[in-house]
Amino acid sequence: MKLILTGLLLAIPAVSTAQPSAKRSEAGVHLIPFASQSNHIELQVVNTTSDPLKDVSVEVDEAPGWLLFSETSAGIGALEPGEGQSATFVFDLDEKAPVAEAADLTFSISSAGGILESRTIRIEPEAPTDLTLRGNYPNPFNPTTRIAYALPGDGNVEIEIFNSIGQRVVRLLDRPQEAGYQEATWNAAGFPGGLYFYSVRHTFESNRQVKVGKMVLVK
Repeated sequence: MKLILTGLLLAIPAVSTAQPSAKRSEAGVHLIPFASQSNHIELQVVNTTSDPLKDVSVEVDEAPGWLLFSETSAGIGALEPGEGQSATFVFDLDEKAPVAEAADLTFSISSAGGILESRTIRIEPEAPTDLTLRGNYPNPFNPTTRIAYALPGDGNVEIEIFNSIGQRVVRLLDRPQEAGYQEATWNAAGFPGGLYFYSVRHTFESNRQVKVGKMVLVK
């Protein structure tokens, strides 16, 4: 996904999207795909003053903790009057980011003389498009493991554990959960070691999806 923030120094207009994966809601909030990596934000900086600017740089001033930037500062250097340069920021979206919750992302542009401009955009993590298993950890395990998964929408979740011959041994969960990243913990103390399977069933509106994983209990 790539967002391009274009405009003039001291007068930066709205963000525009460069690729279909960078969607923008009606409220002007930019939607970031679930658990996406190597996202780009590009800021075009133009010196609209009549004087040269020295040591121009762009900084990420404020960002939610679930945006994982490779660098939070980009140096541009000197800008003559009318000259422009771009600054690019690359980030991953933490899979545990709260979906459908907008947050502010603020940049500042500064030169040797101090801060020249700041700009805030609104971003919002999207839910996954399908039920997604994120695996269980640790695996192999003894005696507890965490089953991680991500939901495309609010709905009921059932998690069941089966032994190696297909017998259900535990109904671990059966309740509504919100969209996005979720975890469930199984304490297998009292169960024999061996291969187990788990199913995650999600009912969302009129859709039902099931995913199956396997794990090994070591005793």
